[in-house]
Amino acid sequence: MTIAYGVFVSVLLNSMSPGQPAPDQPVASDPRPGLDDLAWLTGRWEGEISNGWFEDYWSAPRAGMMMGMFRLVGPDDRTKVLEFEQIVETAEGVEFRFKHFSAEMEPWEEAKRPLTLRLERIDAESAVFLDPTPDQPKENHPHRLVLRRQGDDQYTSEVYVLRDGRETKILTSTARRVRDAEPMADASPTLRVTAGCGSCVFGMEDALGCPLAVKVKGRAYLVSGVEMDDLGDAHAADGLCNVAREADAAGHVDGDRFVAERIRLLPR
Repeated sequence: MTIAYGVFVSVLLNSMSPGQPAPDQPVASDPRPGLDDLAWLTGRWEGEISNGWFEDYWSAPRAGMMMGMFRLVGPDDRTKVLEFEQIVETAEGVEFRFKHFSAEMEPWEEAKRPLTLRLERIDAESAVFLDPTPDQPKENHPHRLVLRRQGDDQYTSEVYVLRDGRETKILTSTARRVRDAEPMADASPTLRVTAGCGSCVFGMEDALGCPLAVKVKGRAYLVSGVEMDDLGDAHAADGLCNVAREADAAGHVDGDRFVAERIRLLPR
């Protein structure tokens, strides 16, 4: 339990029993780390690894638990794996529990109980979770998970397994916090559009050079108010001269143009 909750319970129990401490006597609390020490995970995170792009969501601590969900999307833009997660306070300590599913919600693990790692140590810069039963190594079960904070908006994950009795790192990934911009009270509603180069991607006859264009309800419009260079390197592998990208846009159609207030590309 968290220190704050431990103090509350101790005060409550002592108030109900004889021999309670004097008002100025300190009340002992649980010195072990709790969920509040991992509250920095709360929010939405994204990142890229060698075989795709991932997103991870964590709820704020409440009722002794943080809930999480993770998705890995492959280079073919298909969901490869879903992971449902919990960080839970138990009598033995804080546990990280998780199970994997296919995109069709078919479970990967046969066991009914989730895979579990227990918090071994934590400080301001890192948290280390360890398999509580290292003498019983399980196939495809992480032996150790290390989260290394890099400021408030980035952290790396290191995953280790046991192979032939030796600890081996199998994955390192970096997650970055996604901070959604707060819309202005009078801002236009957001539309889901497809963005790309009017010439290279959409083949618009009236497009000169490489202008930014968006498709709204299946029709392509050249864009005013936002430039191609505002949305990254157009000639990169995932740039708008090479591929069409889904985007959130605010603006309106005026004749044969889309007058944009803002356009934000979505992760591929």
